[in-house]
Amino acid sequence: MSTRMLFTGPLRTSLGTTAPAIQVTFSILIVLQTFLSPFQGWLVEKFAPRWLIAVGCVLTGLSWVLAAQATTLTMLYLTYGLFGGLGTGIVYIGVVGQMVG
Repeated sequence: MSTRMLFTGPLRTSLGTTAPAIQVTFSILIVLQTFLSPFQGWLVEKFAPRWLIAVGCVLTGLSWVLAAQATTLTMLYLTYGLFGGLGTGIVYIGVVGQMVG
């Protein structure tokens, strides 16, 4: 079994969908993580980075837990794509800001 099938294979089976449809989830995550970075950077500047990174970690963890319970493709998009994109973006920007500052 190839490495890429370890994650998408079971998702395809349980959601009854195709690999390209599941790939949209990861695209949503990356787009949100990337394009919301200026706003997330502003939040890190306005509020304490420690609290924002903690919120990002909670959102990321919540996205994993909720995505594990997803029964539809839309639910996967919202849980892993949306919450995961917001959470990982906040964590990434917060950590990079701390390293630069």
